[in-house]
Amino acid sequence: MKIVVIGASGASGTLVSDALEKNGHEVVRASRSTGVDLVTGEGVDDALQGADVVVELTNPPSFEPEQVEAFFKVSSKTLADAAARAGVAHHVMLSIIGVGRPDNQGFYMRAKEVQEAAVRGSGVPFTIVRAAQFFEFIEMMSMSMVEETARGKKIVAPGHAFQPVALAEVADYVAEIAEGPAHDAVVEIAGPDRLPMPQAIREVFQAKGEQWEVEPAEDAPYFGAPITDDSLVPHGDVRRGAQTLREWIAAQG
Repeated sequence: MKIVVIGASGASGTLVSDALEKNGHEVVRASRSTGVDLVTGEGVDDALQGADVVVELTNPPSFEPEQVEAFFKVSSKTLADAAARAGVAHHVMLSIIGVGRPDNQGFYMRAKEVQEAAVRGSGVPFTIVRAAQFFEFIEMMSMSMVEETARGKKIVAPGHAFQPVALAEVADYVAEIAEGPAHDAVVEIAGPDRLPMPQAIREVFQAKGEQWEVEPAEDAPYFGAPITDDSLVPHGDVRRGAQTLREWIAAQG
């Protein structure tokens, strides 16, 4: 099959593209660096010409709330419309567990909901893969939770559970989905263990030799809004990754 990976220069895009090529597919690695821009529309129709499947793995250039929303509002419609024009048989999109839940209305989740709606409404057969937070994302996520105190800086994290997963396992699952028929539905993947977010943050930084103070707070925001114990964990059927957080940390050396 000819499979176009949008966002192929990113970490997830590289892994998904590698997995698909290893399985013998013709992969078009598309990104802004290759002249495919979902905001301006430049190169999108050309990239999708003759494609059987498109895999959407995009990230905004900035995580400022207004820019995140603006990016997904434009980019998702650009790609969905182009996929319909090209007659693509399957649109696979990577999203996040918790999108669309009333107890999870942070700015990034709302923006991903817009992206999902564009995929659903395009008329192209689709599968939305909602993944839990990547192990690789924990450090960056934590830096958005830093607060200044009289004693210095500390991380104030929601005292709720999440079920993080290895990016490599998500990439393999996305590739598997892209190789199969469209589900016209959402599928989910998460890690093997449900962990309190503050505990996971502590373990990641301790492994790096950084002794951050991590304070749990039930009302601490997650991307700008409070969450609950159910906000970031899978509900119902879910593909479970095999690698635990501690195994992943050990593998980082």
